[in-house]
Amino acid sequence: MSTSKGRHLYFRYRDDYADVKNCQSLFGCVDIRCDGGYVVAPGSRHKSGHVYEFIDEDEPISDLPAWIEDELPRRGATKTKTKPVNVSTDSYTIEDDTVARIASYCRKIPPGIKGQGRRIKTFRLFCYLVEAFSDATDEQILRGVDAWNKTCQPPRSITGYKSLQTKLDEAREHVESQRDDDDSDDDLGVVIEHDDDMASKPVADPLMFSGILGDAVKLVEPHTEADPVAILISLITLVGSYFDKPTVYGGQPHHANLFSCIVGASSRARKGTSLYVAKQLLSSVVGKPPTLSGIGSGEGLIDAIRDIETKAKNDGTFVVVDGTDDKRVIVEATEFGTILKVIKRDGCTLSPVIRDAWDGKTLRITTKGSKLVATDPHVSIIAHVTTKELNNFFNAKGDESSNGFANRFLWVFSERSKRLPLAPPLESIDGFEAMKGRLADAIAKSESIGSVTMTEDAKRIYQSQYDHLTRSRNGLYESVTTRAEAMVLRIALILAVVDGSTTIDTRHITHSLTIWSYCDQSARYIFGDDDDESRLAIDILNRITNKPGLTKSKYRPNGKVSANDLNIAIEYLIEMNRIYERDGRFYPGSCHVASGKSGEPTDDDESCHSATLPPATEDKTVATLSELLDYRNTHPDLRFVRGDGVISLESTEPIPEPITLAVAANQGVVSSFVQPEGKHHAVRMSGGIVIGSNAKPIASMDYDTFFDKLNEMYRNAPD
Repeated sequence: MSTSKGRHLYFRYRDDYADVKNCQSLFGCVDIRCDGGYVVAPGSRHKSGHVYEFIDEDEPISDLPAWIEDELPRRGATKTKTKPVNVSTDSYTIEDDTVARIASYCRKIPPGIKGQGRRIKTFRLFCYLVEAFSDATDEQILRGVDAWNKTCQPPRSITGYKSLQTKLDEAREHVESQRDDDDSDDDLGVVIEHDDDMASKPVADPLMFSGILGDAVKLVEPHTEADPVAILISLITLVGSYFDKPTVYGGQPHHANLFSCIVGASSRARKGTSLYVAKQLLSSVVGKPPTLSGIGSGEGLIDAIRDIETKAKNDGTFVVVDGTDDKRVIVEATEFGTILKVIKRDGCTLSPVIRDAWDGKTLRITTKGSKLVATDPHVSIIAHVTTKELNNFFNAKGDESSNGFANRFLWVFSERSKRLPLAPPLESIDGFEAMKGRLADAIAKSESIGSVTMTEDAKRIYQSQYDHLTRSRNGLYESVTTRAEAMVLRIALILAVVDGSTTIDTRHITHSLTIWSYCDQSARYIFGDDDDESRLAIDILNRITNKPGLTKSKYRPNGKVSANDLNIAIEYLIEMNRIYERDGRFYPGSCHVASGKSGEPTDDDESCHSATLPPATEDKTVATLSELLDYRNTHPDLRFVRGDGVISLESTEPIPEPITLAVAANQGVVSSFVQPEGKHHAVRMSGGIVIGSNAKPIASMDYDTFFDKLNEMYRNAPD
């Protein structure tokens, strides 16, 4: 039976399986369910309406392969004794192999610091230990983390309120719920991050590139350096600017106009390229809205779509003085940093006009002898800005973070996706002209769509995510994301209309949720979260962003800041991938790239896409094993390589950090995807089968062939 998480393989039960234990990660990737376990069986109906079915119900149920049966965990089975390992700690000597291995892993984890992510770090550590050491008792796990806990600031007590035992209990409950909950949002295709820890760089979910707009991005993505997410968001914003009639209700009417801000390094992030590609894809569309290149004042924006004015002549007739009936306009603010500077000026009307334009309110500015009015405006904005420009704006007095200006934008982190010194013209791409025609036809057929509703299933999915979308956040991250629920509705509206649909169904709402998830991750990465970054760390980060390349002492804020506090804040920022050190000097960002003559990162260095593995997963988002394998199967150029005893990834494209960290956390499993040239060689090791380099990717869902090959290699493995 196929599910969104993989496949359920059913085998014939025998009476001598009564003592088989339910377990997770047999061979590193297989869950076992026998007596006392349960799964969602064929014939069950999901709340989305999906019915679980056998892939081939006529296929007879097979006996369990002997090589799997030999590895099944049994109740009461005597474990092979290993030589005790002594690991000295401050309080005792560990003479338990499980405790020693747990302690060895914990030594690689940086200590948790109160106010800097200690809670989530402890929880994640326990979740990993519960999964990796599934047979370990609470006592063994607590003894194993004892030495690590003593390095935390401050350490937690073993028992009592907010103790290690409490965190361990929470981790066991969470892991068990993940094992058994097959009726979760994942089966609906919804991928929303629900943790509250500070995120690293955002990671795009493949579901983002669904539908006709996703097809367009996937067609051009291999042939451009632009970030595919930036292309997608630009494309959605441009398409939304064409439709001034569609409306969906979610507490108030929402229209198809979006404000999107692409954030990345100047020139290197290829922000302008992403907009160019999106515009070329839509170049065959008829009846485009007018384009406004930048705006310097509220008056300038209103004037572009001002109402038609008439003036009476002496003969009693009227003449049109100025104005337009087309209230659509797309603002290309590719120098958004300049606009942000204008907004800070006293008496500037641009911020309130932009806020009203997003809401669809009548835009009006009246001065002595002049009156500008634009009714029913349909204004869309695509802005480009650097992180440094944002820091300068939002850290200034009288910034726009709390008045509703910032939360009307989708904040999208962007970086160069690959290096193509001689990228081909888009027109030369096979299928490009046909895709332009598809988009033009889809938009033309949808021009008459007005009111849009939601299906009942789509409403249930949206309602299930509503609490998460409207949750409280911290600091600037809170200020820029407080219209999450409205953004999801607007994106879903555009996706439905471009499909020619008058209803938002489940595929539109789930697609919208994944797009918002990336924007939410981007906002957290760009603006930080005061709950995890101390005020001192934020201050130092801003100083390093504004003046990179100085020594540590140059970044000490004014006032009484001890050297110890300064060191802790800088170490935390490095751990969170917000800054890095090079030759005693500090730079913003997460890439440890080669240095130019000045000591600053060089533009042509390839190590930004390096997949060198860290010694431990630390306090970062780590992809699950299934996500790692799915990513591998959908990226044919990706390969596992072995070097210095460590397995890592090589790719011509940037590798998301959660994927890299998942490789580090699953070395025993991923080693089975590495084999020597010209032959298959397998050896039995604890944790599964190890094969040597250059294995080809397994085709998506080709699990039968995978298990056949695995079985064959197991039978041929030397003792």
